[in-house]
Amino acid sequence: MPKDLVSSSYVEAGYALALGIPSVNYHQSDIRLPFMLRQAAQYSPDFPRCKEYEYQRIDDIVRDIEESGTSLFD
Repeated sequence: MPKDLVSSSYVEAGYALALGIPSVNYHQSDIRLPFMLRQAAQYSPDFPRCKEYEYQRIDDIVRDIEESGTSLFD
């Protein structure tokens, strides 16, 4: 999330949680993710891995994905 927005992205993230799909959430440092999106798996073994990363620029996300590939979900 680059900033607080009226968007369906939180609904989509919740849907991934409900389906047990691991997720990676990127946000800028001044944005706080909703409670259940912050390392959700630590709250219950029934939740999938849900990682969060802060970024400064969109290029940081692109580089992270290119370098990490599917290991982002490990």
